[in-house]
Amino acid sequence: SNDITNMPGLRQRKLGTTTITMWPFFSLLRKAQIVLICYVCLISISGCAGQQHQQHQQQQQQQQQQLAGIFQQVTKNFEENPRDAHARFLLGWFYMTQQGGGNSSKNNPGRGLELLKSCFDSPATVDQELGTHHPLEGFLAASLLGRYLQQLKEYDASMHYLTIALTTSKADIDGYPSPFKDMGGELCTHLQLATQLDAYPISSRAVDEALARSEVWANGLLNLFETNPDVHLKEEWMGQNVPGFSADPYVHCVPSLFPLSFYYRADVADVAHRHYKLASLVFPKLLYTAKFVERWDDEQDIMEHEQEMNQEQRLLEADDDDDNVHSHSQRRLYPTCIDRNIKIKLGVISSTLGQGHSVAEDFGGILQRLDRSVFDVTYLYVHENTTPAHHQADAFLTANPEDNLMHFQKHDKEKTIADGAWVRRIGREIEALELDMLLYLDMTMGTIVRRLGMERLAPVQLNTHGHPVTSGHPRATIQHFVSWAEAELPYEESRTHYTEELQLIPKGKLHQYYTPRVVNVVQQNGNENENENENENENENENENENENENENENENKNESSGSDDSGSGTGTRISRITGMPFDHLTRKDFREFPPFLQNSTPEDDLNLYVCMQKPFKLFPEFDELVCGILQKDPKGHAILHGDDQTGHTDRFVQRMTAAGCDMARVHFLSSLPSHELFALYKTASVILDSYPAGGCTTTREALELGKAIVTWPARLLGGRWTLGLFHSIGMSEETKSRLVANSREEYISKAVELGTNRATRASVELEIERTIPSLFGREEAVQEWEKILMRVSPVKHCDNTPVLVENDNGNGNERIEL
Repeated sequence: SNDITNMPGLRQRKLGTTTITMWPFFSLLRKAQIVLICYVCLISISGCAGQQHQQHQQQQQQQQQQLAGIFQQVTKNFEENPRDAHARFLLGWFYMTQQGGGNSSKNNPGRGLELLKSCFDSPATVDQELGTHHPLEGFLAASLLGRYLQQLKEYDASMHYLTIALTTSKADIDGYPSPFKDMGGELCTHLQLATQLDAYPISSRAVDEALARSEVWANGLLNLFETNPDVHLKEEWMGQNVPGFSADPYVHCVPSLFPLSFYYRADVADVAHRHYKLASLVFPKLLYTAKFVERWDDEQDIMEHEQEMNQEQRLLEADDDDDNVHSHSQRRLYPTCIDRNIKIKLGVISSTLGQGHSVAEDFGGILQRLDRSVFDVTYLYVHENTTPAHHQADAFLTANPEDNLMHFQKHDKEKTIADGAWVRRIGREIEALELDMLLYLDMTMGTIVRRLGMERLAPVQLNTHGHPVTSGHPRATIQHFVSWAEAELPYEESRTHYTEELQLIPKGKLHQYYTPRVVNVVQQNGNENENENENENENENENENENENENENENENKNESSGSDDSGSGTGTRISRITGMPFDHLTRKDFREFPPFLQNSTPEDDLNLYVCMQKPFKLFPEFDELVCGILQKDPKGHAILHGDDQTGHTDRFVQRMTAAGCDMARVHFLSSLPSHELFALYKTASVILDSYPAGGCTTTREALELGKAIVTWPARLLGGRWTLGLFHSIGMSEETKSRLVANSREEYISKAVELGTNRATRASVELEIERTIPSLFGREEAVQEWEKILMRVSPVKHCDNTPVLVENDNGNGNERIEL
């Protein structure tokens, strides 16, 4: 039997002079949850709420007494047997899994974590490792530690304990065969080992080692499935015994693919596809094709067959049996040619459509302006950790009254989770819409959206760069990836980065419709008027006129950089569009995390601030060498970096930068800032540093809006090339680009220091940025290019007497296609 909870050898453990009953201990913790669920159900019965409330209070008191007794017992035995791994396990498990039970047993995950870790610390802390005599407990402890540390992004420690868990899961348990013995170990644990990437690597070598380690574990798991067709995930057993598993087995077993976009030396298409393949083998019911899509596939086969027939043969068949040929066209259930008054049904799906999110900000302008006479747009907002009631959707989602907005989430009362049941339920709801196309804005950002992408819910499905990395899904499932030629390597190389077919917004065109994030509020006689650049042509002309007098602009910029407050009659104050707050009045004194000498300095002082406020997960070890090189070359330079909310990760940055030779007295970490304070920080900076190998997009645009010089080193993958593409798109001169764009580590350092120390050079570059940045906003060409791609790949075309011509430009010249 695989029901190991009934094995007599597991029922009791001897600790000194006391016998601990183990499984009733685990059972009691589960019963606490059951009692609460039953109570919620019972109080809904009319007329008995008071009685059930009294019963519940009595049950809860009894429960607390029992838990308090268990806590006292396991604590006592730990104190009597501090070197016994089993005693440490019971107390640590209680801390990690118990949410109540009186003050003495209040949840303390830090204490529980250390106790469970110590169970494997032999001979320093325990006489024998936990798994030696108690393999089940060894598996449970190591599995919990591995998953918990994975969530904390402690990669090395997580992999260590997951390896222990996989090994101990194969061992016999008190004479009973392991339920996982013939499967090469517990499958969820193996999957975590095969798909986890190091999100905060300590060195460049650690990055490569994490990739190599993942590949070894993945190949072993793939081989296991090939040689043993009976391998499967024991969801019921795991749900009963492993904390956290039952909430969402997929999330528990499959680490996020999010860090892959930063692994710029990796074959990202291969790694992503391996990630998909392993997940599909362990969770096969996530693979699904909508019924109407199957019909469309069948009709495509008919069409291909017809096209393969030569003209002579088709003419002969038409003479012999006109009715048969006619029946083919009548048999079509899915129209490939629609009238002009019928729209193409486009679904847009994402988990990041909340107000102000970078993905919503990036795509909102395009999606809001797609031609509604051509496209019938439905937004599918998938809530991962939010709810529609408590998370405001971005304004573009409701800008067009004819659009549809649908919300999807896991319901609180949804208890059927086996084989991804609730995710498949969402898929069936989307299937019912019978969309022509489904556009995924950020497939590798969320776990629910990624799983939905394993299904074919529309004849044509596209992925794009909300998170700039391939889905890894087969091209039969996700056919296209929409990207931007200005930020990609040449097509023949860049297309190898994707499992989808690469569709490019061509060079010379902007890929998004952007709205400024910095807004000028003009005060005239006490009245405020916001200039939000709604008329792009007028603004462009106004900016050209404003820049005719370069000396006046340069003086104005100096005043802004010194923190002056431009308020009063006829003057302008800048605010953040995101927060609605002004920032020009803020100075270095307002950044309380600065050391006193920086707070008391001004941009006119002889201190140079090199600022990079990219999120810490983008700051890979290669970037450490750039920062340290700048500080070594500029003794008056100070680096301002984004700190991490988790202290351990900031400590890792310090360790890495110290090893890279940084003077840590000149490296300063700041917490997350609201956008108006971030703009003030950029304003007071000497130079903005683009992170490497993953660069900025939204952050780059913000800095450019403020007229700041940004040094960038374009990397190999899309996520490291946004800044270069933006430089090209705003018409920046080649001379200015040569001062900002590096091709090597040495160039990056030299260019940053030149701008930081040479004020004349910096002023010239900033003036050029101020002159060209208005051209970034309100470009209708971006909408037109998206429409061309969507119409080109659409499974249905508008077919009347007037053909629709679009340009196909994937870097190999323009090809005009008739739709």
